[in-house]
Amino acid sequence: MIQSAPTALAMSQMMRPGSIAILGASTDPGKFSNRPLVYLASLGFKGPVYPIHPQAESIEGFRCYRSIDDPPGPIDVVIVARPAAYVPAEIERCLARGIRAFVVFSAGFAEAGPEGALLQARIVDLCRAAGAVMCGPNCTGLFDVPSRAALSFMTNLDQEVEDGGSVAFVSGSGSIAAIMYQGRGRVFRSVASIGNEAVCSGADFIAHALEEPETRGVVAFLEAIREPSRLVATLKRAAALEKPVAILKAGRTPQSAAVAATHTGALIDDDTAIQAMFERLNVIRADSLEELKTLAVLMHAASKWRIGPGVGVLTPSGGTAVLIVDEILKHGLAVPELSAATCQVLGEIIPQATPGNPMDVTGFGASSPEILTRAMEAMLADPAIDVVLVPMGGGVGKVGSARARVLIDVAAKTRKLVVPIWQGTTREQPGYDAMLAAGLPAMTDYALLIAALGGLVRHRIRCDAERKRSGLDADAMSLPGAALRLIEAARNGAATSLSEPAVKTILSAAGIAVPSSTI
Repeated sequence: MIQSAPTALAMSQMMRPGSIAILGASTDPGKFSNRPLVYLASLGFKGPVYPIHPQAESIEGFRCYRSIDDPPGPIDVVIVARPAAYVPAEIERCLARGIRAFVVFSAGFAEAGPEGALLQARIVDLCRAAGAVMCGPNCTGLFDVPSRAALSFMTNLDQEVEDGGSVAFVSGSGSIAAIMYQGRGRVFRSVASIGNEAVCSGADFIAHALEEPETRGVVAFLEAIREPSRLVATLKRAAALEKPVAILKAGRTPQSAAVAATHTGALIDDDTAIQAMFERLNVIRADSLEELKTLAVLMHAASKWRIGPGVGVLTPSGGTAVLIVDEILKHGLAVPELSAATCQVLGEIIPQATPGNPMDVTGFGASSPEILTRAMEAMLADPAIDVVLVPMGGGVGKVGSARARVLIDVAAKTRKLVVPIWQGTTREQPGYDAMLAAGLPAMTDYALLIAALGGLVRHRIRCDAERKRSGLDADAMSLPGAALRLIEAARNGAATSLSEPAVKTILSAAGIAVPSSTI
């Protein structure tokens, strides 16, 4: 039986709660049921927090209560960190109090065999009968950055994740969730480790993130597609919103799928069908965790800077330029010729070099902040260039810091994306750290960078083509707004015919039921 989609209110109470209780809260800093309290205290969560503990008076400054019935105020979400055998009774007690959102850390459910599967079926039945939502079981939890709601025991959340992120991450693995934000915490707006997906599937978490206005894109690591129809509907919504979704789908082979089943009780999927679905719905498919992380970084960067297919390369290394051009063309991007005016300016800036794209500024030019600045500005001013890649081979210590300063200053004055590529070594890297701190999407692997950039550009091109085909404006995000724009386009003759999705949009906005679509 297909589960109906959870309500927006219930998902919001789980993802961005106003009050939190913790069943199984621990006074031991080494226990995973202690870490959320540490995070909530150190990060400054503003709502009430109710640790449930049989003896302790307080934990991390939060007053303890003996039972879930004792806290004086309403509870939006409960973290459950009790042995699996006790979880159904705890859920039932919480439901009786009116609580409808849970994050279940506990393991020992479907991933553990038949007995665990029965326990999981019991908590699923309880939640669905009450209209409740759940993350997990067998998960490391959730973190919503704006509200500081750290319902998680993931490592170093308080040290890694910062304000200002625009990308949501949904992960079937707790360890991979933590790996993703290490060193790139300022990219993410929310992180969800979803475990067994017993009640809420990965599609539900992606769908919730898409409706957040400040979320500009979603990246996900999924071990299974548990509710294909729900995921299809979610990805169609992403396409309507023109928000990119990138997915790393594990279990492509029978052997890896069997491993996934022992991890979260994941279902075995037909990868050919999944690939077809992703292609049809304009999903960016990542081939590795590193590529997924790179996609997240570029999604966030694209919320500030413009991206496009025209790639300029500016480097002190001719050999590196050749390698990078090969990758650019392999991934469907372009290396445009520069205009005569741009070449003339570059020739005046660096007379000892041959102006063009890629542009070899020579070691002399790269060592001069003034020359490097002028060369970058000239290339960025060329109308054929959308993105400039700047490999920085050997740039360590003072040399690297000086080059980094140039890139930071130039990027601050342009709408086009500037991507530093830090090569050679990670020793003495204050320049690299400075670029990350300034928000530049500095990379160390040019091949991963270009693969991810190609995926994002193709997504944008397909969105533009679909909008032109349907006569839909880029800002037509709401259903009524989309319908009005479609009607206006037809009325003005901008659209000579309406597609099936366009007609369904208009009918739905008018309150007329339409049949669901399948790919």
